[in-house]
Amino acid sequence: MSPRQFHPISLLFCAVASLPGAAQESRGQADVAIQGYYLGGAGDGNLTSTGAYANFRYFFDKAGLLESRIETYQGQSKLNSGENYLRLSGVPWKGFRWTLSGGDTRLRLRPDNFVSASLYIPEVLLRGARVDANAGHWSVSAFAGALMVMQGPRMPYFRRTPQNLGGASFAWKPRESLQVQSSLLITGSDARKFLGQPYFLQPGRYYSSSQQWISNVTWTPRTGITLFGESGVSASQGFNSTRSLAPVPNFSAAASFEKTRWQLHASFVSQPASFLPLAGYFAGDRRGPYAEFHYQIARRLGVFTSASSMRNNIEDRPDRATMRSSMASGGLTAELPFRLSLMGNVSSIYLNSLQPGEPEWKRSSSRMSTLMLSRGFHKYSIRSSLRDIDSRNASGPSRTRSIDADGNVFLGPLTLGGGARLDQTLSGNHRSSLFFRGSLQYNSRRFSAYAFGDFGHDLLSQTLFVTSQLRTTVLGLTTRLTRDWSVSAEMLRNTLTTQLNDQNIFLLSNSGTPISVFTSEMNRWTLFFRVTRSFHWGAPLPGQFTRGANGNYYPVMGAVEGFVTEASPDGPQPAASVPVTLDSFRTEVTDQNGRYRFADVAQGAHQVALSQRTLPAEFDPASAASVDLQVAPRRTIRADFTVARLLAITGKLNAPGGLDLTQVVIRLAGSKRYTTPDETGNFAFYNLPAGHYQLQLDPDTIPEGLSLATEAIIPVTLKNGEPTPDILLGLERNTTPKPVRRIQLSSSSPAPPPQ
Repeated sequence: MSPRQFHPISLLFCAVASLPGAAQESRGQADVAIQGYYLGGAGDGNLTSTGAYANFRYFFDKAGLLESRIETYQGQSKLNSGENYLRLSGVPWKGFRWTLSGGDTRLRLRPDNFVSASLYIPEVLLRGARVDANAGHWSVSAFAGALMVMQGPRMPYFRRTPQNLGGASFAWKPRESLQVQSSLLITGSDARKFLGQPYFLQPGRYYSSSQQWISNVTWTPRTGITLFGESGVSASQGFNSTRSLAPVPNFSAAASFEKTRWQLHASFVSQPASFLPLAGYFAGDRRGPYAEFHYQIARRLGVFTSASSMRNNIEDRPDRATMRSSMASGGLTAELPFRLSLMGNVSSIYLNSLQPGEPEWKRSSSRMSTLMLSRGFHKYSIRSSLRDIDSRNASGPSRTRSIDADGNVFLGPLTLGGGARLDQTLSGNHRSSLFFRGSLQYNSRRFSAYAFGDFGHDLLSQTLFVTSQLRTTVLGLTTRLTRDWSVSAEMLRNTLTTQLNDQNIFLLSNSGTPISVFTSEMNRWTLFFRVTRSFHWGAPLPGQFTRGANGNYYPVMGAVEGFVTEASPDGPQPAASVPVTLDSFRTEVTDQNGRYRFADVAQGAHQVALSQRTLPAEFDPASAASVDLQVAPRRTIRADFTVARLLAITGKLNAPGGLDLTQVVIRLAGSKRYTTPDETGNFAFYNLPAGHYQLQLDPDTIPEGLSLATEAIIPVTLKNGEPTPDILLGLERNTTPKPVRRIQLSSSSPAPPPQ
C-alpha cells in the first residue's frame, strides 16, 4: 500500500477517533474503524488492500432511525467495497410509514417461514435505491439497481454482476396465520460483459432481459399445519434474439404437518429456465416433488424417510444440458442403555445427464450406509460412525469405507472439539487417506477467540453425496481494549471441494445450498483485521427499536369517531354536549348532532369511553360505557354510545301541623336510596333512569302518635318524554285509644311499683 493511498484513510480515522463522545441533546451511536485485507498464495500475486469502515445509528423522536454504513478497500490501484448504505426507517407521512434506502439492500422474494428446503431462494443483494411504504397489515416496495454477489464465504466485499434489477413487491398480512406476497421483477443484462464472464449463469440461460411476476400465499389454518402456494409467469429475450420468448408459467406448492409424534413435509416445484435468471444465484430451471416423514414410534425409538425426483431443462431444449436425479433415504434413531444414542441411515442417489450433442445419457449412482453411535457426558461428548459408499459411474464401480470419530469438551468459557476420519477405497486402486477436523471457542467478558477447520483429502466430496462446494478453515479473535476501542482479526482459507459444473449446480441448488461463482481466490490464506473506535452520545437508543416494532416510536395515524344518542320513546335522538374520552386523557364533546371525532390517533390498541367523571348529571350510560378498539393506519374506526336521560320523582308528605318531618325517611324499595322531606314536607329523588319504582315510608322514623294515612307502598313509573305527577304521602294522628291493663289489688299483697 502506498503512502498516498493510506494517507486519507488515516486522517479520516484519526480525526473521527478524536471526536468527543458527548452530545447529550441527541441520541445515537457510531463505530469507526481502519481495516486491512491481505490475500496470499500463488496465481496473480499477493493482494493487499487497506480501507475504512464506519457506521452510525441516529434516532429522531418524530422521524425514525437514520442508519449508515460505509466500507471500502483500496489496493493495487483497485477499489473494492463492502456493504454500504444510507437508510431512514419508519418516517410517518401521508398515512404510511416509509423507509428510504440508498446503496446496498437485501431483497427477500419469499416469506421467512417457507416450509421446504427445495423451495429455497437466497436473499438477493442489490446496489441502488429502495422505497418501502407500510400501512399496518400491508406494505409496498419499489427498488432498482445493480445485482451484487458476495466475493465468497466470509469475504469482506461485494462484486458487481453484469446485470441490473428493478421491480416492486406487495405484501399483505391480515393476521399471523395468513400472508400474501406478490412481486414484479425486471432484469437487464450487458451482453458484452456477460460473454466475458460466463460463470455468472449456466449455458443456455443467457438473457438480455427478463420479466417476472411471482405471487405466493402462506397459510397456517391451525397450529402445526402450514400450506404454501406460489404461481407466476416469466418471459425473457436472448442475447441473439430480437423478440421475446413466449411467457412460461411457474408453479410451486408445499405443505407441512407437525404433530406430537410425527412430521410430514412435502413440496412440488415447476420452474422454467427463464424463472429468476439472476446472475450468480442459480435459481429456477427445475421440476419435481420432494417429501420427508418423521415418526416417533416410542419415546426412545423413531424412524425417518425422504425422497425426491428432480429434473432440469423442462422445456427440452437441445442446446442445454439435461439432468434427472432421484433420491431416497431412510433410517432410524434409538436411545440405548447407558445413555447411548444410535442412528442408522441408508441413502441412494441416481443421476442421469445428457450433454448437448451427445447421443447417450451418462448414468451414475451412489448408495451410502451409515451407522453412528454417540454418548453425552457432563462436560464432554463423543461420537463414532461407520460409513460405506458404493458408487457407479462411467469410470466404473467404486467402493469407499470410512471410520469416523470425534468429540467435544466443555470447560467453562472454553469449548474444544476434534475428530478424524479414515477413508479407504476398496475397489480398483486401493488407497487410504486421513481427514482431520478441529474447533476451539473461548468467550469472556472482554475477549473471544474461535477456530475451526479441517485438513486432509476428503473422498466424500468426490461422490454424489457432496453437501458443500467448499470447506472453510478460520482462526479469529476479538478483544475490547477499553470501553470504546476494540480489535478484531481473522485468518481464513476457503478450499474448493468440488468444481463448479452443471451437475454440481443442479445437485446443490436442489438442496438449497448456496453456490459461490468466484473460485480464483479460493485455496488461499487470507488475513483480515479491524481496529474500531465506538461512540455513544445522548440517551440510549430505544431498547425495543426494531423494524417490526418501530411503530411504537413513530406511529402512522388513524382516527376514531362515532355518535352518542339518547334513548327515547320516539327512537334515538342526538345527545349534545356529552364528553367522550380516549385512553383517559383526550376528551372530545359531542356536537348538536351527537357526533364526536378524535383525529391523529396512533395505530394500535386504544380505549374510547363516556367520561363518567364529567358526564352531565341528566344522563346515564344506557350501553357499554367503554369500548376497546384497534386503530389501523389511515383508517377511521367508529364507536357509538347510547345514554339515557335521568328522571326524578317528586312529592309531598302531608302531616298534622307542628310536627318535625325532616326526620322521616322515605325509601326506594329494593335499593339503598332514600331521602327526607324538608320542613314543608317536600321531597325528591333525582337522577333516576326510566323504569318502575316503589316508594315507602320507614315505619321506625314515623313520629309517635302518627300513622300512615296512605298506602304503605306507592308504585311509580318513570318514562322518557312523559311527565311524572307529584306523589302525595300522608300521616295522621292515631284515633284508637291506648289499651288499658287492669290489675286486681289484694289487701294482703304489697302495692305494685309505679307503672
